[in-house]
Amino acid sequence: MKRDYSNYSARMQARIHPSSTDVLFEISPSVSDEFIVINIDSETTNKFDWGSAVYDIELTAPDGSVTFPVYGVINVRKRITR
Repeated sequence: MKRDYSNYSARMQARIHPSSTDVLFEISPSVSDEFIVINIDSETTNKFDWGSAVYDIELTAPDGSVTFPVYGVINVRKRITR
């Protein structure tokens, strides 16, 4: 069953560890239909000075309820081929 996320809002944070108080990176992904879209430009990612982090995406429904349907690990590898 497809869900319609078009009226939801989303927020994403990355931290070194789930209990860390320091946020390494935060964005508000766009939400439309059944998709959550994360776009991070190279100018931003070039500033990442960490190798890996944990993240989740918080979805807020029109009724105010909050879920965390997406989570995982981000691994950052600096560009090799120039």
